[in-house]
Amino acid sequence: MCRYIRILCVPLLGMAVSAHASPAQNTPEELVGAVISAARRGDVPQFLACLTATSRASLTESFANRSALREAQQAFRRALDNQYGKGGILYFSPEEDLKSVIVRFVGAEILEKKRGPPGIVKLRVRTSVRTPDGRISQVEDTLGVQRERGAWKLRLGFAPQGQRVANYIGTLQRYTKSVQEGAYKDRMTAMIALDNALNGKGSVTR
Repeated sequence: MCRYIRILCVPLLGMAVSAHASPAQNTPEELVGAVISAARRGDVPQFLACLTATSRASLTESFANRSALREAQQAFRRALDNQYGKGGILYFSPEEDLKSVIVRFVGAEILEKKRGPPGIVKLRVRTSVRTPDGRISQVEDTLGVQRERGAWKLRLGFAPQGQRVANYIGTLQRYTKSVQEGAYKDRMTAMIALDNALNGKGSVTR
């Protein structure tokens, strides 16, 4: 479950999570059930209410990073247009909102429960996820849950994704500057150079 949530672009601004707070989950098992129930309904505020405050803050930061990513993508496109004239549509990876991803969760089974660091319980969970082509795929993951304000909440980790987005933005900014300085002979060469850099394939002749 966590590995799917970590890759999201999440539009959280303006959501009043506390106004949609779910009933207190008295056990880790109840928490997992509440998470899946909210996910299947596409109920984003209820889903967020099942997370720790730190995890919700991390999602907000993830959204801020994605906003910066969109700005960097648009700046690169503008640099291409200014340097080489208007071109075709420049496609970047499509973004998904939280609702469109969580509705893919169709079920979860707790396989193992054990104590983690103080105050934390680790759950080994098998999650059933509906793939874009309609198939049901199962994935096993370890989730961390902890008590917060009298209820069990789900912990999510976002540091690796945050660093990946930051690196992506930095690469876009460097290649935008190169385009502005006339480093490439044409639009296509600049686009290929950026694509190679983003995918770790090295550079091409300028």
